[in-house]
Amino acid sequence: MNNLKSTIKKIQSLLKEGAYEREEHVRFSLISRILLDLGWDIWNPKEVHTEFPMRKPVSGKGFVDLVIVNTKTKIPWVFVEIKRDGRSLDNHEPQLSEYLSQNMAPYSILTNGDEWRFYLSREIGEMSDRLFNRFFIRDGNSLKIATFFSHYFSKKSVHLKNRETDAKRLHIAYKKRVRISAFLPKAKEIISILKSINLSDAIVMAAKEKGVKISEDEAVTFLEKHVTRIPIGPRPRTPNPPKKGRPNGFPPNGTLCRMMYKGNQFTAKIFEDSISVVEYGKHTSFSAASRAITNTPRNGWTDWEIQLPRTSEWILADKWRSQIKS
Repeated sequence: MNNLKSTIKKIQSLLKEGAYEREEHVRFSLISRILLDLGWDIWNPKEVHTEFPMRKPVSGKGFVDLVIVNTKTKIPWVFVEIKRDGRSLDNHEPQLSEYLSQNMAPYSILTNGDEWRFYLSREIGEMSDRLFNRFFIRDGNSLKIATFFSHYFSKKSVHLKNRETDAKRLHIAYKKRVRISAFLPKAKEIISILKSINLSDAIVMAAKEKGVKISEDEAVTFLEKHVTRIPIGPRPRTPNPPKKGRPNGFPPNGTLCRMMYKGNQFTAKIFEDSISVVEYGKHTSFSAASRAITNTPRNGWTDWEIQLPRTSEWILADKWRSQIKS
C-alpha cells in the first residue's frame, strides 16, 4: 500500500507538470505503473493485454486499449479505455459500451490519466447508469485513491467474490449521491429566498417539487460527506405559540408551506411575518401568494397546506387557523 501511495503522489506531480501529453504516455507511464504496484505482471500479455482485439457490432473490428485478464479463468476481467491527459471523457462511453456488448468483463474503466470512471459492466442501462465510482487523481487524496485501487483491482482481489458485492454497494451509494447532487442548484436557489432554511431542508424541498423522495437524513449525510462548504442558514428554533395579532394571522416563522396548482407544486416558508414563495418572492398574505402564482383572485387559506416547525404533519392553512381560534 505504501508503494502505491508513493506512486500516486509521483503521478500527481507529473500530472501537474503536464508530463502525460499522449495517450501512450498515459497507458505506459501512468496506468502500467499503477498495475505494477497492484501486483500485475505488466510484461506478460496473458495478464495485461494491450490492443485487445474485439468485434464491435456497429463499426466492425476494434481494439480495447488495455485488458486485465483473470489469471485463473483466462478471460477478461477489466476493460480499460484510455485517452490522453486533458481530453474529455464524456463522448467515449458509447465506444466502451460497444466493446462490452460482445465480451462482458465484470469491470470497465474509462480514463485520461487524471479522471477515472469505474463501471460495473453487467449492470443494466447506459454506461452512466453503471458507474460506481469516479475521481480525479491530480488533486485527490493519495491514500484514498491507493486504498480504492488496492481493494478492487489488485491481483489478489481478482479471486475474491466479495469485491464485486462491495462494488455493487458502492454503485448504489454513487447513484444516490448523483441523484441528490442534481437538486443542489435548486436547493441553493431556495435558501437564497428562504434565508433561515438549512441546505439539507432545501434539498428535500427541491426534490419534492419534482416528485422525488429524499429524507433529511440522506441529505445531511450527503452534505457532510461530499460538500465541504455548505451555505446554510441557522436551524429554526422551536417557536413560541402564535401570538394573537400576528400580521395577517400567519403561522410561526419557520413554517413550511406548499400549494398545488395545475399539477405543479409550489413551496414557500413563513419568514419575517410574510410568506416567501420560491421563484415568486415575498407576500403579506396567503391570498397574495396564491394570486402571484395563478394570476387570479383566490382564497389563499384554502390553497396552502402548512407544516409547523418541529412537526411532520401537513394541514390546510384554513384548518390551522380555525384550530387556533377555537
